Amino acid sequence: MGAWNPCGRGRASSTLVQADASKADDSRLPVAHTSKPVDAVSEPQPHGDIQTLKSVSRLQPPYTQSVDERALEEADLEWRLLVHQLNSDGEVPFRVIDTVEQAKRLVRDLTGPQYANVPHAWDTETINCDPAEETPYGSAKVICLSVYAGADLGRVWICNHDHADGLIQVFKEYFESPRYLKVWHNYSFDRAVLYNHGIDVQGLGADTMHMARLYDTSWASYSLENVGKSLGFTHLVKTGMQARFGKQPKRLVNGLEKTLKAILPSPEELQRDKGLVVSWIDYSTLDAQLTFEIHAKLVKLLQEANALCSIDGKEKTLDGVETMYDLYFELVRPFGALLTDMERTGFYVQKEWLQHIQAEAESEKTRLQGEFVSWAQSKIGGSEYWMFNPDSKVQLQQLLFAPYVNPKTKVEILAPSRTFVVENEDGYVEEGKEQPKKKRPLKITGLGIKPVDLTVKGAPSASSAVLRKLAGFPRADPPKYGLAFKKIGEEGCLALDSVVEAGQCATLLSTFIIPLQLLPDQNGRIHASLNMNTETGRLSCRRPNLQNQPAFEKDRFKIRKGFSAEPGNSLIVADYGQLELRLLAHITRCKSMIDAFRQGGDFHSRTALSMYDHIKEAVEKGEVRLDKSEGGSDSDIPLIKDKYANERRKAKILNFSIAYGKTAMGLSKDWDVSVEEAQETVNAWYRERQEIRNWQDAVKDFARKRGAVVTLCGRRRILPDIVSTNYKARAHAERGAINTPLQGSAADVVMAAMAKLAANDELKRLGWSMTLQIHDEIILEGPESNAERAAEIVRKAMEHPFPRPLLVDLSVDLKIAQNWYEAK
Repeated sequence: MGAWNPCGRGRASSTLVQADASKADDSRLPVAHTSKPVDAVSEPQPHGDIQTLKSVSRLQPPYTQSVDERALEEADLEWRLLVHQLNSDGEVPFRVIDTVEQAKRLVRDLTGPQYANVPHAWDTETINCDPAEETPYGSAKVICLSVYAGADLGRVWICNHDHADGLIQVFKEYFESPRYLKVWHNYSFDRAVLYNHGIDVQGLGADTMHMARLYDTSWASYSLENVGKSLGFTHLVKTGMQARFGKQPKRLVNGLEKTLKAILPSPEELQRDKGLVVSWIDYSTLDAQLTFEIHAKLVKLLQEANALCSIDGKEKTLDGVETMYDLYFELVRPFGALLTDMERTGFYVQKEWLQHIQAEAESEKTRLQGEFVSWAQSKIGGSEYWMFNPDSKVQLQQLLFAPYVNPKTKVEILAPSRTFVVENEDGYVEEGKEQPKKKRPLKITGLGIKPVDLTVKGAPSASSAVLRKLAGFPRADPPKYGLAFKKIGEEGCLALDSVVEAGQCATLLSTFIIPLQLLPDQNGRIHASLNMNTETGRLSCRRPNLQNQPAFEKDRFKIRKGFSAEPGNSLIVADYGQLELRLLAHITRCKSMIDAFRQGGDFHSRTALSMYDHIKEAVEKGEVRLDKSEGGSDSDIPLIKDKYANERRKAKILNFSIAYGKTAMGLSKDWDVSVEEAQETVNAWYRERQEIRNWQDAVKDFARKRGAVVTLCGRRRILPDIVSTNYKARAHAERGAINTPLQGSAADVVMAAMAKLAANDELKRLGWSMTLQIHDEIILEGPESNAERAAEIVRKAMEHPFPRPLLVDLSVDLKIAQNWYEAK
């Protein structure tokens, strides 16, 4: 491969924040012999100074030992002779590094002029961690790693286990230097596992997983294996570990030999097995070579693709970003590095609070279930109903819906009565027996309530949604009784309401309260995985999904209060207000929406005002006012949102749904009105927003011609079904064509704002770091003493993420608090 020019031409990086024009254009190249550091705008620096968030430095790497020279001498000579003999005979496509001197020579090669202008592709193999189930921080150990920097260097395999344990430390200075740009596939994982060895990797040249997703959002998987296949690689084909190393045991079943599920040896076993180690090293080094060649292919493909920032190709949000590769290198690449900083920082959790609310939730669940059981015992089945288990869907089905006969097949699904076998907790002795058994019978006779929904097997469903419909909201003011009211009355609806509420307690316990206590590290911080793996560009979060906390109004036990700042610190929680609506106004250049946002006030009431003549007339007569800003907070004149709540509700729904392609048919179901009436309301909304209808038509036409749509910063979403002959598939793609430029552009805004915050030197000096992003919300933690100044910086960066302002201002709701709950 020839010289690697990361941006395709010699242009300084100046996209997101004001760059220093005096910096050399080659500051972004991986030149080993230059004395200039990488541009801080292109490559965010680590949170390493003493003023930075204290917890970062307290995440102690567990594997920081140096290589044991004596262990090298006493190593399994047979193993070493085997792999080194193969090296010297040229029988394998790799070379092995397992001594200090060999490692030092490799570092000299990588940092010398010969490999200065080519990417260094790396890959690690680990033990002590299941990436699908847990975060690698603090647990995963690197047992070997591979590098490939072109055919001249070839595949190189570095042992870091057994006799070579700790050899990785020879590469510490190289890995921690931002001067040498390294290429990875899933940088997040590799950087985390290397940090476990005390190595803070810097100098991200590329993450081929992010590059592949930027190139094509329609692939089923972005694993190294699938990306290679999707790019058409036939000369390098990766085979998964299960297929390559899985052992297929067999046994005789009824005289016939049956193949059992493959048993996969651990990486440790593969590396120690003299019969498999050559294949293991080949497997490991192939990953590095495949990453190298995928990177080269994606650089070419992305450089050939123009970065359109609008469907007319005229608008440029980011200066100088001409190709998709420019977009990757200038925005996506540093953002990927930033996410790894956030993962390492983590979010501090107060286990004491979680333990407190666990006891509270368990007590509440028991109380609520007791209310239901008491009702069942007193009103239905007598004394033995205290053994009824409200957690059992089968028992609930029998109690509520039996008897039930399938009306079509006439098959009895639920008999009038059924006897269950339950724990004999009260020592019941059956008639004719002398001793109690461990189990006892519980006969449940059904109430015969008409089913609301059926399971896939045709039985009446007892899901929480069904129970809510049966119960209604009997504790509301005034009460709203559900479908079962005529059958079981007020007390029965209250009892079912208790079952629903108990189920919510159980869900909060099993999904949030209990798991969150098991995940913090020794410093009380949770290190979730943040991923750029959605079609629109929004982040997802895994292990655990911190973005999926219960809705604020449903957070009955205040779980968010457990997410807090460490002692002496504060949180800044900053959230964009109506971001997608503001972007809709900007992208479509809708005059009505732009004017409404510039005038301020209650946007949804202003929308209703423009839709309904009777509201407009009432405002002109002074009978109602738009919002509290008119007439003062003490005015007796009612607000639109109070007097015309139904009209405002419809306007709000339209604001958030019609822009994404929702039809009058769907809205008629939401509002429980005729399609004709819904269409009239839709027409009223569009009356002053014709630019949006025109844009929707134009963007769908663009998608049909290009097979994709673009976001504000030029990211593309591929829509292969946009020309499908299948109506449902095509309609789904058309909704995606309208949704992606809005939701994807919202992700662009947040990404650009976060990159700007990461590059802010003052914010770093003050000691503030980002800990989490939830769609339009960014959370930071830092010293309580300078929180006010930090908040000013955060607000300014979020309100102005791009060099060029949008047609409408971006609104940021920002609070300083000690925990996440207080900030909401």
